Amino acid sequence: MVWRDLDLSVEAPGVTIADFFELGAHVTERRGSPSSATTGRGVACGLRLGELANGAWTFGIWAVDRFASVVAQALEFVDRLTPEA
Repeated sequence: MVWRDLDLSVEAPGVTIADFFELGAHVTERRGSPSSATTGRGVACGLRLGELANGAWTFGIWAVDRFASVVAQALEFVDRLTPEA
């Protein structure tokens, strides 16, 4: 199964949560269904275009302290892939 999902990671070590969510408010102002979250990975703001049951796309913007950690996570994922996966 493949999700229609696009995540953008932005290296922003000095951004405050309030500033980041202000950015998210501007991004989601015109379209979709906004959401936000803080996780161990960073701070995220999401946007969904349409209904998931109908194949909607979701977009996420992540503020991370170090972009290198995002790259390392992606490489770890690639290493776990098998022909069956």
